[in-house]
Amino acid sequence: MTTDDPPRYRFGPRSTRGLIAGWRGGQIVAVAVGAALALGLLRSVGGMGGATLALVSAGAGVGVATWPVAGRPIESWTPTVIRYVTASMADGHVVPWSRRRRAPRRGTLSRLQLRAGGPGDAHGFAIIEDEEAATLSAVLPVGGPGYALFDEPSRAAAIAAWSGVLTAMATESRFLHRLQWIARTYPAAIDGVGSTQVGPAASVPGDAYRHLVAETNSLIWNREVLVVVTTAAGRSKIPHRASALSGRPGEDRLAVLLSRLSERLAAAGLVTGSPLDDREVAAAVRRGYELAPTVAVAGWPWPIGVDSSWGALRTDATWQATYWVAEWPRGEVGPAVLLPLLIGGHQHRTVSLTMAPLPPVSAVRRAERERTSGAADAELRRRHGFALTARARAEQEVRLQREAELAEGHAAYLFSGYVNVTAQDEESLERSCGEVEQSAALAQLELRRLYGAQEEAWCCTLPIGRGCR
Repeated sequence: MTTDDPPRYRFGPRSTRGLIAGWRGGQIVAVAVGAALALGLLRSVGGMGGATLALVSAGAGVGVATWPVAGRPIESWTPTVIRYVTASMADGHVVPWSRRRRAPRRGTLSRLQLRAGGPGDAHGFAIIEDEEAATLSAVLPVGGPGYALFDEPSRAAAIAAWSGVLTAMATESRFLHRLQWIARTYPAAIDGVGSTQVGPAASVPGDAYRHLVAETNSLIWNREVLVVVTTAAGRSKIPHRASALSGRPGEDRLAVLLSRLSERLAAAGLVTGSPLDDREVAAAVRRGYELAPTVAVAGWPWPIGVDSSWGALRTDATWQATYWVAEWPRGEVGPAVLLPLLIGGHQHRTVSLTMAPLPPVSAVRRAERERTSGAADAELRRRHGFALTARARAEQEVRLQREAELAEGHAAYLFSGYVNVTAQDEESLERSCGEVEQSAALAQLELRRLYGAQEEAWCCTLPIGRGCR
């Protein structure tokens, strides 16, 4: 393989499963309700007026099911709006139609707990407990030679090695619940300080040095890559769900998964450090939402105050906006397709991809079902005289390719991607969001801002293996 003929890769259509899953059931309900209302109006009113009202009702049902608002049908916004309004009322501590006070709701962050775990020796690791999902997660730092500086054959070899890691880890699907990687870009620090208060206190050289540091700090960015392993917590006969998180079986499985993943990543040419302990995990989490970089280890990972609005999330002194990767590249792309998003620009951002391994039997059945559904849809279109679009043909080709790959022994994963942007105020947040959206467009990705679910969406960029259903 030469650089004149680079390898091409293709993402499957609609391969993501996350906060926005398929809303086909809701669309059918909307159309059915519109049709039922139209039939009722036609029978009760009758005449030309009844026919007109019935037509308007049926059209409204179809419009609610298909008319896109911010990339989603109107009916798919209903659960989001209901959850957002309910959470807003709970945060207000009072129900509008009642004068009784109510306790504030338990946010997503209140269900997370960071503690030390693993072996009892000095090489223990931190465990993040997710009470709501009943999972345990551990974090492994990963580094290696600069992928952006590789030529095309070297990039292809690196991707093939990573594919081998995923295939090997899929064999652990009995114990592996989720596999997640997080690529973060955050402001760097000079002399261990993330501000301009360095250098001599009062002198001309000191002023010049501080001015130089202020200019240089805005141009220097740190980047880190974390791989997160998540396993389901051991089951318990005690009814309370949190009691399932206190057993040792989950920790033992997590330790085995970390060891095997570290070995396989090392065999793939990547450099892995020791699993992060509780203070290192806390510092890594804080680097995702703090303006000044956390150089030293920290003891408390979560923000003290969280205020969720319709399109943003405020965490202490910073503002967050989280996107879902709604569309991956549909055409064939090269191995450097994601570089504009991962290393381009100067924004404080976090890119997260959560993968759920599928058992071989389930993956084969899923591929066969999708292939059959695509063929039936194409035949139905042909019978009714509708032309098969190029997009539908491409999707069917990908389905056939996926089925062939599974027959050859490749692993199958469901995956979902998220991008989080951090800024110091709302104005700079919107500016950074625009720049990140441009970087994503260069990477042939379609980002969709998760309005009404910013707190839950931001948690999908934390090292807890959330976001893939």
